[in-house]
Amino acid sequence: MFDQIQIVEDNKVKKHMKEATEIMKDIDIKDSPILACALSIPNEGIWTEDKDFEKQTKIPIWKTKVLKEYVKNRRK
Repeated sequence: MFDQIQIVEDNKVKKHMKEATEIMKDIDIKDSPILACALSIPNEGIWTEDKDFEKQTKIPIWKTKVLKEYVKNRRK
């Protein structure tokens, strides 16, 4: 699983902060850096239990329960 973790450079995240802040401004602006990070790289979503992310539609959200099932089924 750790081979799927990617470190994202600050400059890439900063390029997407304006967009992320605009998306999250009426939801939870403190979550903007996480969304900006997700916007800055190809990915399949954010793994979070934070319900605020469910209110945005730009990046898919993975809940732990769903992610565990997905991983379990991929191993079969």
